[in-house]
Amino acid sequence: ANVAATEATIAQAQAALQQAQAALERLDVRIADYTIRAPFAGVITARYVDQGAMDNPTLPIVQIMDVSSLKVNCAVAQVNASKVRFGQKVQVTTDAYPGVEFPGKVHIVNPALDAKTRTLPVEVRSSGKKSSRKNGRSASLKPGMFVKVSIDIGSKTTLAVPRDCLLRLPGTGVYYVFIVKDGKAQKRTVRLGISQGNLVEIASGLKEGQHVVIKGQGNLKTGTAVVESR
Repeated sequence: ANVAATEATIAQAQAALQQAQAALERLDVRIADYTIRAPFAGVITARYVDQGAMDNPTLPIVQIMDVSSLKVNCAVAQVNASKVRFGQKVQVTTDAYPGVEFPGKVHIVNPALDAKTRTLPVEVRSSGKKSSRKNGRSASLKPGMFVKVSIDIGSKTTLAVPRDCLLRLPGTGVYYVFIVKDGKAQKRTVRLGISQGNLVEIASGLKEGQHVVIKGQGNLKTGTAVVESR
């Protein structure tokens, strides 16, 4: 009788243990369902819901960014598309840190040109961090900043005009300028090359020595009389 009672007690204990384990597993599942995990380590840059608010599964809760490596999207003129390659070193600058150059590399070179602008989309990766030798402080690029990317593709002597004199046909990547010939304005369609500062290379459409209108060109049309100022 005692042996039977002991076996019954053990069976009851085992059944209770199994029930407890099943309950624990259910709790683990619920905890997992209520735990939100990011697929990578990063920094929360935006929060879309507040604590205690009802959530919509179709909408984001937070925005997370990995700022250890920043991506810069830029475009290279068609004339220089063949000179850009994977791994090429670049320098990234921004008006937020005048005179500071952030090193980076070409990470992706698009195999096709943009059909509208006839430029080559390129992705550059940079750590976005640079320590200053003068004061020991570090400069850091922030996601969303506008930056300038310089890719060293060699040097050459070329024809260039100030960027301010360029006009563009609406909805296209076609640029044009007005030159002065025999005292009258004449429209010239131009093909652009590389740019540096306020100067833009003219790959075709102009000849050296031609006078280009740099002020008021938006009000001109071919044949308009122009008075040149010296």
